[in-house]
Amino acid sequence: MERDHDPAGFQWLDADDAEHSAYGFLRWSADGHQVVACLANFTPVPREGYRVGLPWGGEWQVLVDSNATWFGGTGFGGVRSVWAAEGEPHQGQPASAFVTLPPLAVLWLGADSPEW
Repeated sequence: MERDHDPAGFQWLDADDAEHSAYGFLRWSADGHQVVACLANFTPVPREGYRVGLPWGGEWQVLVDSNATWFGGTGFGGVRSVWAAEGEPHQGQPASAFVTLPPLAVLWLGADSPEW
């Protein structure tokens, strides 16, 4: 993977959400034009309307949902994309989206920079 040994390739979104037992981080491509967001829920409780900061607005594709039925999950949530709103900063990012974090699952969201 790109930038595995470069601290600039990794960025925490939230490593301290003990109340929800959730965390999130970003992984950046070498050119900075692509990013994936990893969001994890470590509880058996779904987190509906969970707000996550993202580096830009627009459509973000769900790349991996570990709760999908083809992974043996329940399929709860089951969306293919989410929309991030510009001008709604959160977690140190200029945009944010509300997502459903399935129970005991990890979501990977991906998007290309709109300026690329």
